[in-house]
Order: sequence, then structure tokens, then C-alpha cells
Amino acid sequence: MNDAYRPDFRPKPEDGRVPFPAPSATALREATAADVWFHQAVGAAGEILYRDRPGMPHRAPHDAQVFAMAHAARPVAKGRILSILVAAGQLAHMADDAPLSDGAARLLARLVALLDRMRCERGWFQVTACNATLAQEMGKSRRTIARYLAELQSAGFLYRHFTTGSIGLDRPAIDLGPLVYRLPELEAAIADRALYRSEVRAERHRCATLSEKTGGG
Repeated sequence: MNDAYRPDFRPKPEDGRVPFPAPSATALREATAADVWFHQAVGAAGEILYRDRPGMPHRAPHDAQVFAMAHAARPVAKGRILSILVAAGQLAHMADDAPLSDGAARLLARLVALLDRMRCERGWFQVTACNATLAQEMGKSRRTIARYLAELQSAGFLYRHFTTGSIGLDRPAIDLGPLVYRLPELEAAIADRALYRSEVRAERHRCATLSEKTGGG
């Protein structure tokens, strides 16, 4: 194997990042286009693709799209992430609108709580807690935590990094950039729900008023 492509676990600069080519709008929407971008971006960083490295965990094609969202996330206040997450309630999978399991939703909230406030404001959304630590904190088994993490990645709310290298990532690292990228989408859903509820309340009030005027019970 070429030495330039060997995993490198030496400490990296705190916020060191290789300037990947920016993901296109298509790559952020479609898994196929995201996979093409992912090959180009990782190649530009001088890193070998995880799928070409023996022993690395299997990655679904959808994961490239999630990684593109992680890379496209912009700096944001940690408080805003928390407030939107709380207001959003049930979060749906990006692909099929199925709601997250309660356990996965609780884990996502815990991971957001672990984010560093100053790093969020610089656009750095990685958490380095391992499965064993998360399992102990949440009173679950490591296998359950791994299942929740896989669910959250499949849903498009986080990206798990299994290697370092020239891309300047911690190992292991859980990147909440996809969640941050989707904050405007979540805010729009919250606004739509609030509008619907206000319309329902207005309609109920109108019906009650009409009933009183007509002497209805």
C-alpha cells in the first residue's frame, strides 16, 4: 500500500481541515451524485476511500450524501441547535419520513448536549464520545448504542467517522454536521406545524362562536 494512503492517527490541529471541494446542490439531495462528490473530495484530500481499506465498516451509498451535508454545515450557536431539536419533537428519516425511535432521539439530544459551544460557533460539530461511554451514560448496552447511531446516520442526522488521515478528523468521531445542515428544514417544519395548530384553533373558535349565535349545544 502506498504510504500516502496509510491511516494516520497522529494528533491533528484542533480545527484543522483539508479544504474539500464544496458539495454541489445535487450532491446534497441525491445519494448517487453525493457518491461521485465523495470520491473526488476524499481523493483531493489525499485520503484512501474507506471502502477500499480492508477491515473498515461497510458503508451504504446513502452515507456519502450524509457526509456531504456534514461538510456543508455552517457555524451556528449551540443553543439554537438545542432549541430547534426540542421544538421539532419527532424527527423523521431523511429517506422515508419514518419517525426515529425514542432511544435514537434521546441519544441525538445527548450528543448535541456534548457539543462544544465555542467549536459550534466555528463550524466544528464533532463529538468524540465512544459507544462504551454513551452506553454507560444512557444505561444501554454498547450494541444498542451502535444500533441507535446507525439509525441516526441512516436518518441523515449524523455521520460517523471511523478513520483519520489527511482529512484532519478525530477518531472515533461522531459528526453532527448533517443535523446542523438540516436546521432550516426542521425550522420550516416547526413553523408549518404551528401554523396548522393556529388554524385549527381559529376554526374551533369560529365553530364555537357560530354555535353560540345559533343556540346550539
